[in-house]
Amino acid sequence: MAPVANYPKKLFYRIQEVANIVGVEAYVLRYWETKFPMLTPEKDGSDQRRYRQKDIEILLKIRHLLYEEKYTIAGAVEKLKDGQRGGRRKTREASASIPAEAVEGGAGDQADLFLTELPPEADSATASFESSRSGGLNEEQLRALRRVREELGLLHREIENWRDEFA
Repeated sequence: MAPVANYPKKLFYRIQEVANIVGVEAYVLRYWETKFPMLTPEKDGSDQRRYRQKDIEILLKIRHLLYEEKYTIAGAVEKLKDGQRGGRRKTREASASIPAEAVEGGAGDQADLFLTELPPEADSATASFESSRSGGLNEEQLRALRRVREELGLLHREIENWRDEFA
């Protein structure tokens, strides 16, 4: 079974639809869920899997690694993890203006997964704001503003992902 190149863009897909798109049987998808930790489709109220566009993209990468590049499952897992780490490293460097202590309350590791680059005008606005910090803001308030900036970056990324899913 070959993967389907053009398929309808929807918010959610059922397992049989995804199996047809990816070009494998449904039981293979269920098996891959047990082996690839980054693959976690939601389940609805009746315990049916609901795959999103990002899940299909991961599945197509998995299929490519296993079937075309002949990776083992363990090798494919490592390759996908390395790809995710590489992307985080790049965005972490781009977001170096956010100090590590700005993320508090133990959410640092989780937030670190989603650091994103904001538009250049956001950096200039932050820089000009911080340069005029003699306006009465203390370090705690500045850290709080940086956290808000980071959360806005997270929301920006989510909106971009949703826009891509519906495009």
